[in-house]
Amino acid sequence: RFPFLQKVANWNRFSENTGGTLVEKCCHFFDLLNELNGGRAPVSVFADGARNVNHELERYDGRQPDILDNAYVTLMYDNGVRGLVDLCMFADATQNQEELVAVGDEGKLE
Repeated sequence: RFPFLQKVANWNRFSENTGGTLVEKCCHFFDLLNELNGGRAPVSVFADGARNVNHELERYDGRQPDILDNAYVTLMYDNGVRGLVDLCMFADATQNQEELVAVGDEGKLE
């Protein structure tokens, strides 16, 4: 995904205003994974993320933005299906901004 764009009063630079990067940038991907799995909600979620490149030098009223620029999220469902969301907002040279891949015991769909 592309990094966060400049917004009025830089409201999107702090998780307290946005719900965090994973909510702001990935919520529809989580909804899509649930829908593709029959509307189920995950029974377990593991997420890890960091801010390593974007917004490192920015300061607003002396505060450094706390938004992530990369993360992995694994979702586990009660029927054995697993979903993975991989977010990187500093790999701008990729061919597609978003990619969706489904892998199953009968093949792979890209």
